Amino acid sequence: MGLKVFNSRSARFAFISVTAILASLAVFAWVTVPRFFYPMDHADSVEAHARANGLDPYLVMAVIKAESGFKADARSGGGALGLMQVTDATASWIAGMVGKEYNVRDLLDPEANIGYGCWYLGWLMLMFGDERTALAAYNSGHNNVLRWLGDEEVSMDGLALSKIPYRETANFVRRVQSYRDVYVSLYPGRWR
Repeated sequence: MGLKVFNSRSARFAFISVTAILASLAVFAWVTVPRFFYPMDHADSVEAHARANGLDPYLVMAVIKAESGFKADARSGGGALGLMQVTDATASWIAGMVGKEYNVRDLLDPEANIGYGCWYLGWLMLMFGDERTALAAYNSGHNNVLRWLGDEEVSMDGLALSKIPYRETANFVRRVQSYRDVYVSLYPGRWR
């Protein structure tokens, strides 16, 4: 005894209200939670530098996520710095190629780091003509990839890699391509 029963009209209203709130929360979580893990930080810089170097901005976002997790001050054990994990030697070489003054501190500046990383990735795409091979070179160095292309066990045609011999590099390429697919699905129509 003592349980108060709602009339059917108020019970229906309460059920519909709770259902609507739960549905709204589910939609919010469905859209917001994945975007939290796949941010669009520095999107304007990414778009400008990607386009200037013939790259897909979604691909550049994926490289940044894989390389640094969007930490502008990221440093690797191998000496790579910043969002796109560019080494001092690579950035110095790029600066010389484009006739630009360079200081290693530039690599901790997101705008400059994205500029160097996009230039280098764009150069690798032109050099190799294949995204997977260019990404492998971005991770392991273009001289390693040039050597691998001469090995029939990892390159059937000498132009593209059919197998990536370094596990870390193979994982990097898979992650970047997977992240790019997620970015495209989470932010459709942002770029294309």
